[in-house]
Amino acid sequence: MFVYVLNCNGKPLMPCRPRKARLLLRAGKAKVVKMVPFTLQLHYGSSGYKQEVSLGIDAGTRHIGVSATTEKAVLFEAEVQPRIDLQELLAICIDARCISGNALAQTDGTRYLIKWVRRNNRHLHKATIRKGGKRQRNTALKYVQGFRLFDCVAYQGQVCFVFSRRSSGYFDLRLLDGTKIHASANCKHLTIIQKAHTCLMERRGGIPPTGSAVGILPPKS
Repeated sequence: MFVYVLNCNGKPLMPCRPRKARLLLRAGKAKVVKMVPFTLQLHYGSSGYKQEVSLGIDAGTRHIGVSATTEKAVLFEAEVQPRIDLQELLAICIDARCISGNALAQTDGTRYLIKWVRRNNRHLHKATIRKGGKRQRNTALKYVQGFRLFDCVAYQGQVCFVFSRRSSGYFDLRLLDGTKIHASANCKHLTIIQKAHTCLMERRGGIPPTGSAVGILPPKS
C-alpha cells in the first residue's frame, strides 16, 4: 500500500510508504487531506523527487481499468464503474497495467473501485401542482441527522457508504458494488470517514499481493 503525497501547493509528489507517512504526521510536517485514497499534504515547501510514471487505461464497454506504474512498482490501480449496475471484473486492472507498459511491476494487492453517482441535479419541484398553486419539492434534504447521501462512514469496523436515509436516523449502508452492510443502521453508531462526492472511491483487495513481479507474461526459458 502507498500513501499519496501533495506538496504545500497541492501539487502531487511521489507516494511514500505508510511508515514514512506516520513519521511525517507525528512530526507535524503533514496533514491528512483525503481518506480514500489516503493522501497527505506537506506543511513545508518541497519540489520533491519525481520518477517517470506510466498510465495505462483499458477502456472496456462496461468497466474502465486504470493502472499507474513505474518500471518496478504499481503506484495506483482502480476499476471505474460508469453509472450503471455491473458485476465486478478484476482482470481489467491487470489489462490496464499491461497497457501502461510495465506489466511486470510489483503490486501489493491494493486497488480501488471508483464509481460516479448522480447527486442533486433533478428538477427542484414535481410537475403536479397541488391545491393552492404549490408544487411538492422533488429533492431530498441535504442533511439528515448530519449525514449526506453517499457519505463514506465506518459502521462496526466496516467502511461503507450511505445509500439511503430515513428522517428517523436509520440508514441503508452498502459497498459501492451494492453489497448490503446493514439495511437499517442507527446513525448514532456511524462515524464519518469522508464527505460525499460525485466521484466515490473504495479501497479493495482482489489482486493477490506479490513479493515479486506478477506472472502475466510466460516465464523465460
